[in-house]
Parts: sequence; structure tokens; C-alpha cells
Amino acid sequence: MVLKKLNLPEYKFRIKRTISQQYLIFDLIRKKYIPLTKEEWVRQNYLKYLIYQKKYPIYSILIEKEIKVFDTQKRIDIMVYDNEGIKIIIECKSYEINLNKATLEQIMVYNMQINAKYLIVTNGMKHFNFLRSSNGYVPTDSIPDFT
Repeated sequence: MVLKKLNLPEYKFRIKRTISQQYLIFDLIRKKYIPLTKEEWVRQNYLKYLIYQKKYPIYSILIEKEIKVFDTQKRIDIMVYDNEGIKIIIECKSYEINLNKATLEQIMVYNMQINAKYLIVTNGMKHFNFLRSSNGYVPTDSIPDFT
């Protein structure tokens, strides 16, 4: 399986192939191997970015957290907590998917239930960071390190 180099630092991963030729990647948060899709490749790289570059502890991160939005069950790709509550929600897309207004609207709708301070949309190549303010969402260059 050829995986695309993303616009993130390079990390080492535990990847294995099953008897049926399916590739699996070890998830540090869920502590198990999961199917390696292009979206999962982006998620696993961004997780390592949060842990190794931004210094967020593993215990502060949830993966595929279920929430209810307008009577529909949805899943947030990555959710990060701090001592004040939910700090960041992240929507990951495959590196082959172009990020657009609909992607941003998706995470904004999720945040109506969550009220996170930061929203991130990434396809591994481009990362769009937003800070929630009293005037809506303001683009920001990056998210803060864990403190």
C-alpha cells in the first residue's frame, strides 16, 4: 500500500497486513489495530501531530466521539479536552478530498452541540484552523500547545 506524504511531520507507525491482504494501522488512542484507509492515514498523522508537536496527552484525546445533531447520530473524528472542557474538534478527510464550504459547515454544525474553542478541518495536505469568538469563527494560523 502506497501512502501519500502529508503536509505534517513524518512519524513512524505500526502497520500490518492481514491474511486477507487488508492493511491495518495501530491507533494509539484506541490501543488497537484498525483498517488503514486514506482518511484514517490523515487521522493517525494528525493524532501524532497533536501528541508529539502540540504536546497533548493521549488521555485528553477521543476518537470518533458520537454526538447527536438534530436527532441524528454523528461522529467527531478527533476531540481534544483540557481542564476547561472540550477545546478542539477536528474533522479529517482523505487527502484526495478537497476541503470546501460544506466540510467547514459540517464541523460548525457539530460544534453547535459541543461548543469547542477551536475547529480544525484537515485533509492532511491543507489544515484550516478556526477560533470560536463572539463574532463567529475566525481563521487562525495554528492551535495552541497543551498547557
